[in-house]
Amino acid sequence: MVITPTEGPIGTSFAITDPLGRMESDDVVLFYPEGSDPGIEGVPANGVTVSGDGKTLTGTVPVGLAEGQQHYVTVRDEPQTHPKFGDVSFMVTL
Repeated sequence: MVITPTEGPIGTSFAITDPLGRMESDDVVLFYPEGSDPGIEGVPANGVTVSGDGKTLTGTVPVGLAEGQQHYVTVRDEPQTHPKFGDVSFMVTL
């Protein structure tokens, strides 16, 4: 799984690519700071859409994140479930 870009301010458009096509339109995409529980402290991405083949997910970086801090992005069926694949890092810039 790859996220592009790997950094940007709140409101930045991003895309996650999964060659295995494991993403679904009702998945939850959460941004969370290192050391926190994404199921509790994660902030949902805005405007999330998934391609029909499940290989590309797009959205925007949500409001409410600490700027100038490293975050991680997780894709899950629901906030409290296990991630579909390894989380990816995203630096929220000013």
